[in-house]
Amino acid sequence: MRVTWISQGGYICEVDRCRLVVDPYLSDYGEVTRGLTRLVPPPFTAEQLQPDVVVCTHDHLDHFDPLLIPELDRIYRGCTFVGPESVVRHYAEVGIGAERTVQLAPRDSHTLGPFQLSATVAYHSDPTSVGLVIEAAGRILYVSGDTEYRDDLAPQVAQISRGEIDVVFICINGRMKNMNAGEALQVVRILDPRLVVPMHYGLFAENTVDPEPFLADCRHAGLRAMALPLGREMVLKNIIGELERHESH
Repeated sequence: MRVTWISQGGYICEVDRCRLVVDPYLSDYGEVTRGLTRLVPPPFTAEQLQPDVVVCTHDHLDHFDPLLIPELDRIYRGCTFVGPESVVRHYAEVGIGAERTVQLAPRDSHTLGPFQLSATVAYHSDPTSVGLVIEAAGRILYVSGDTEYRDDLAPQVAQISRGEIDVVFICINGRMKNMNAGEALQVVRILDPRLVVPMHYGLFAENTVDPEPFLADCRHAGLRAMALPLGREMVLKNIIGELERHESH
């Protein structure tokens, strides 16, 4: 499996030339409508994303890009669009037909190409928000989406993932109904993945945080952790293997 961070909570996951794109935000919609200051340019254009499946974990502009999603619909007519109830409604509003959408609620599971997608609970201001457990190519990933901390969050994710997670991608910004780095650390200590990757920082000046203290706390707790470079494709096997070799020396 190859993974590319596309900023905020957005990722491309590729297996066998099938591309799953999660929470892509590439436009300037937040700047134009909310006055949010973009810190980095989009790493890709809509034409470069080439998605087979798009998943939006909830209906907020930095996860459901109101300018990008209709463009992806126009360019990629074979793409399937996935999300919780609020997102599926928004898909319909921008003209994406019901035959090309899949609705996810917590504990729902669907197989799309090489990917099995299972929705987890997420505690956020969009009440239908979900997180994702993604299984493909012998790997299990957990993408938290946007969520606040709750004591039952990690146990529910562990149950859906069968307690075997290779990589956790977790929000750490601590603003706008998201858990902070200390709370995220509590979650990943319970989940105990092979690798922890922080997310939801570095896009908007008004809603960011330095990931380094979180990474240091993870390592102090005995967890492998790293920040992914923006826009660079990473092979999970290589990342995890390199970290494990480094530890053994």
